[in-house]
Amino acid sequence: MSDTPTEFSVRDGRKRRYGLVYLDHIDRDSFRALSPAARLVYFALLPFVGSDTQQCWPKLAKLATIVGVSERTAWRSISALEDAGLISIGKLHFNRARRCNLYTLLEPPE
Repeated sequence: MSDTPTEFSVRDGRKRRYGLVYLDHIDRDSFRALSPAARLVYFALLPFVGSDTQQCWPKLAKLATIVGVSERTAWRSISALEDAGLISIGKLHFNRARRCNLYTLLEPPE
């Protein structure tokens, strides 16, 4: 048994833009089954996530640029993360003309 905490948390470091995920959340068969691109997209989401809400809404183009893949590959990776139960995808409406995807990091499934 390790001393690693089991709760899921992301450290909010707005001055440095980083995220923290415990090893026991990524050291699972469900995470290892993801493509390398999907894993990188997951890690690319972390600096955008607020510690209070576990939510973020970065542009898909920004995620694709960070990871170094096409927008289509980034979207497939987002879908794979949702299918794996690591994130949920919702809609955020700023007004009638401006909408974006809202990504919520979830407690990883067992």
